[in-house]
Amino acid sequence: MNLAFPKPKDQKQKRKYLCDDGVFRYPDGREICDQSSKKGRDEYQRRKLDMWNNRQGRRCPLRLSPQCKATQGRWPQDDTTFDHENGRGGGKQDDRIEIDGKPVNAAVCWFCNSAKGSRRMPYLIDAP
Repeated sequence: MNLAFPKPKDQKQKRKYLCDDGVFRYPDGREICDQSSKKGRDEYQRRKLDMWNNRQGRRCPLRLSPQCKATQGRWPQDDTTFDHENGRGGGKQDDRIEIDGKPVNAAVCWFCNSAKGSRRMPYLIDAP
């Protein structure tokens, strides 16, 4: 008997492919760094620091919290977190930092990442 709403174990799972660099690549183009392996964690950190140093000029692009505003968004790289523009979980997590030449996601200070929560907000990357 086929149920209208099958149990998760009976549903077809999306295929994901783990590459040698510790990143899962899905057929729809999404990439998710494997946090359970050293290679995946290292790649996640590399992407975060690449955004922080090269794209954002070592500044938080959100500047939501009073602590961040007081420092004009300048933080040491150890105090930054990876902010997902579309959030995490489900079928929307994507750890890429660039899609078709357009920057996505950002490295933000943990004060702003906490204040932002799961809301979608524009980044102020080009702001002084």
